[in-house]
Amino acid sequence: MATGSTLWAKIWGSRKAYLFLSPLFLGLIMFCYYPPISGIYHSFFDWDSVGKAVYVGLDNYRELFRDQVFLDSIPTAFLILVPRLIIGIVVPLIAAEMIFNVRQKKLQSAYRVLVLLPIVAPGVVGLLIWKNIYDPTNGLLVSLLRGTGLIAPDRVIDWLGSADLIIPSIIFMGFPLDRRDERADLHGRTDEHLQRGDRVLGA
Repeated sequence: MATGSTLWAKIWGSRKAYLFLSPLFLGLIMFCYYPPISGIYHSFFDWDSVGKAVYVGLDNYRELFRDQVFLDSIPTAFLILVPRLIIGIVVPLIAAEMIFNVRQKKLQSAYRVLVLLPIVAPGVVGLLIWKNIYDPTNGLLVSLLRGTGLIAPDRVIDWLGSADLIIPSIIFMGFPLDRRDERADLHGRTDEHLQRGDRVLGA
């Protein structure tokens, strides 16, 4: 009982902090937690989001797994997911290790700033940047290919509208900003931490 009282006393003592954090918690609940929980719950009902929900059990899932369009989309989803996992985990770790091992501290800091600077950009800005990169007529990629002579000056490439190019385009969208937390974690290692590790190992 005393422990519970102490906990509530600490919470009450930090009530101003919780008050300022409450909009964040409400946003997380409304936009991150409630939608998937509601989706799972309503997947067991026949509901058009307006009328009365009628419980149907697993009928929606049975119908889904009989849908040939859904079944055909599963391999495509894996074609996108697996490369994105590789690009999002392996490549940033390699890049982080390379930057971490730069001997000149000033140069290392400069590389870190250049790599992590896009973090401050909102997601909408990132989407607009990639929209410009993939623009079929005057986008950055098309302009680079024209400038290097790899394609004709009047060539138009629809990166997101071509059946052959849409999957690679989606896979590389966002690179190299995926999994930035690993880079930050790796760069968070200081000489003091490494020395402590050496002492633990008896070095």
